[in-house]
Amino acid sequence: MATEFGDGYGRVPFAMTAEGVARAGLAGLRLGETICAPGLEDQAAVLDALLATESALLTGGNRPTPATRYGRPPAR
Repeated sequence: MATEFGDGYGRVPFAMTAEGVARAGLAGLRLGETICAPGLEDQAAVLDALLATESALLTGGNRPTPATRYGRPPAR
């Protein structure tokens, strides 16, 4: 967001104004969106990918023992 707080605007190549973020947030509420990412054009596709990744992490990463890489001695 383009604000003077912490000089954030000077380091961000593309920044939305505070008013733009507020307008998008209110529009998101009207649209019934649970998550509002104002600058993201295809939000549904990105959120679908995020949910798929989270699901893969939960199902593939939930095991009773540590992954094998944690059982190896450190490389020297």
